[in-house]
Amino acid sequence: MGTTTLLTLKDTLLRDPLLSKLSTLAKREDAALFLVGGYLRDLLIGVHRRDYDLALSREASFLIPQIEEIVGFHFFKAGKKDTITYRIIQRDMSIDLTYLQGETIKEDLGRRDFTMNAIAFCLRDETFHSPEGALEDIERQVIRSVSHRAIDQDPLRMLRAIRYLSTLEGFRLDALLMNEITLKKHQIDKMPGERLKMEMDHILLAPHRDQGLRALHESGLLLVLFPELRELENLGQGESHHLNTLSHTLLAIEKMSWPSIGALRIITKFL
Repeated sequence: MGTTTLLTLKDTLLRDPLLSKLSTLAKREDAALFLVGGYLRDLLIGVHRRDYDLALSREASFLIPQIEEIVGFHFFKAGKKDTITYRIIQRDMSIDLTYLQGETIKEDLGRRDFTMNAIAFCLRDETFHSPEGALEDIERQVIRSVSHRAIDQDPLRMLRAIRYLSTLEGFRLDALLMNEITLKKHQIDKMPGERLKMEMDHILLAPHRDQGLRALHESGLLLVLFPELRELENLGQGESHHLNTLSHTLLAIEKMSWPSIGALRIITKFL
């Protein structure tokens, strides 16, 4: 992904009315305020949503009331003490603001989940920041972990990777990531049920849920999440069927229409 693409992206960002005002604020206050993650990724793959993720140092927390004034709404707090997210949700827009994880944007990006989400634009300096290979991964449509510690830091990232596989057109899991999910699948048991349910809902309702379900099955995550399905894996069918009952069930889910798939949310109620 070349310099021309980034120049075009910067121009697009600074033409956004909200980001333009935030950039002016960051420059005036000489504060490092970053646009990070999915908003940048989506623009690079041709998708434009008004879901902004911002990050700043704790020393720049004085910007928060000024950001609220620019937006015209107050943040509410979500999350735990050490990982507080300041959030604004409106019908056509959402903003999540967090403090940097670490002292610098480089440290922060190094602790994120996947390279495609570890991209930042400094609204003060108008510069881009990303780990090595992140922009190329977006261009190649690869979902790859930022570091070998990513899944150990948050095992839910295994399920989140499959959610991205299900929702992002044309993307595929990096082979090393798929292998790591297979090896570490039992770590998912550490996660709260409500977080698992949320990710499963996204996968089941996604446009490419067939890819997600296939990855869940092939990695072994499916049977860790739903051990009750194990009985179907060894259950045969009549001579007219070439698949076992579990594979046949998954194939049926893949073929269901979007209105029908909503009913499958009941599957996750026991998580």
